[in-house]
Amino acid sequence: MAITGDLTIEELVPELATQISQINLWIKGLGIFTALWVVYVTVLFVLERKRMKRLEVIEQKIDRLLKKRK
Repeated sequence: MAITGDLTIEELVPELATQISQINLWIKGLGIFTALWVVYVTVLFVLERKRMKRLEVIEQKIDRLLKKRK
């Protein structure tokens, strides 16, 4: 560092490169996390739809049995 405490150009460029590299890693990590979250939510959505369809089938069977009973 210079005597005044300010960074010189020779010191500033590597410092900026390091900070940009760290920011880049954070952005990549956030992207990976977001992609995994989207996959997770999609899987949950598909499984929930399957459960709902099963419940509808059971409900139809119950209605049909109740109609036969009357």
